Amino acid sequence: MLDNPEDTFGKLARFLYMQPTEDQLKTAIHRVSFRHLQEQEAAHGFREKPDRAKQFFREGRAGQWRDQLSRSQARKIMQAHRDQMAKFNYPTK
Repeated sequence: MLDNPEDTFGKLARFLYMQPTEDQLKTAIHRVSFRHLQEQEAAHGFREKPDRAKQFFREGRAGQWRDQLSRSQARKIMQAHRDQMAKFNYPTK
């Protein structure tokens, strides 16, 4: 999604039997962009944010989990979700 949002979101829309125009697709991508969501959270808050968190939309960077999770945490997630992660080409080791 980060590398090619137009293609990814377009495929998702077609899977859902939608036929967005190019402008509608660009608008949708903008509205769900990480930067836009961060701006919205800063302006209006985000009710799903845990009380202890500074903000809900922190980075939006692929692979940032490697900097945030301990090896033990990452291993537990990979063990619990290995099949699903492999299906979508996520690292499982």
